[in-house]
Amino acid sequence: MHSRIQEVLAKYRSQADYLEVRAESTRYLGFGFSNDELTRLTISEDQGFSIRACVRGGWGFTSLNSPDLLDEYAALAIEQARSLAQGSTVLAPVPPVTGAVRLELVEDPR
Repeated sequence: MHSRIQEVLAKYRSQADYLEVRAESTRYLGFGFSNDELTRLTISEDQGFSIRACVRGGWGFTSLNSPDLLDEYAALAIEQARSLAQGSTVLAPVPPVTGAVRLELVEDPR
């Protein structure tokens, strides 16, 4: 997924003063018991993305849950920002932050 996000940033970076794509992946594990018997077990995964863009001081934001729509929604966030542009964008010079946060479990219930 990281490479796909980098592709989108590279493609649209020149159209905005600032462009950010965030991704989240969540895995759910649910189980139910009746007395001492396991009665339900469900496992599911979700993905979510958000895109922020700034063009001449105007900000745009989109959120989505399909990586197939990243291009379309990046363009939409830029279009929103462009429609609100009023002057210039002034941002502090801060390097990009990239990271992954993983839950550390004492005991994995799976």
